[in-house]
Amino acid sequence: MAGTRFQNGSQGSTGGRVPVRLIAELGIIFVGVFGAFVAEDVRQQREDDQRARQTYAALLGEVRTFSERAPLVVAEMEASVQSWNEAFARGERLPPPFYREPRAETPPTAIWEATLASGGVALLDPNLFNELAVFYNRVVSTSDRFRRYSALTEVEVLPHLSDASHFYEDDGQLRGLYRMHVGLLTEIRLEIEQLISEAEVLEAGILSALER
Repeated sequence: MAGTRFQNGSQGSTGGRVPVRLIAELGIIFVGVFGAFVAEDVRQQREDDQRARQTYAALLGEVRTFSERAPLVVAEMEASVQSWNEAFARGERLPPPFYREPRAETPPTAIWEATLASGGVALLDPNLFNELAVFYNRVVSTSDRFRRYSALTEVEVLPHLSDASHFYEDDGQLRGLYRMHVGLLTEIRLEIEQLISEAEVLEAGILSALER
């Protein structure tokens, strides 16, 4: 009976072991699943990197559109005011200077807005994103200000261009409304000049991100 008990115990111990073959098969399955996760992560990272590069390239194009056009706008605004000042100093009383953008009234912001709407900001470098957000916020603010200026121009200046005396007081000075109008033009010009400097810094930052 003692021998029987010994044999039964031995068989029970052997039956409780996990076969080596099963361990190997489980290991293969684990490695396969883990490898699939790794491969998926690599694929997702590559897709994210590609999307980030496309987003950076699109934003670079939009910022460059601004930085290429804005200096021309600033030059025309400045020339308009300077020409009027020189004429005024000579005693001429011309209609006040003004500026109108011939095509799109404001700089493009569609790429930035699409980036925000699509969640593409998650792909951008956080510091660069903050710089872009500040820049575009100022672009939108300046654009809104220019729209108000343009509306004032259309209502209070353009209808009276044929009668320059409408713009002046009896003492030959510009009426208050038109002094304000000229002042707005100067303020907007200065804001655009600041934005040009910021756009140049942004371009360098986006190019650096594209090269990484």
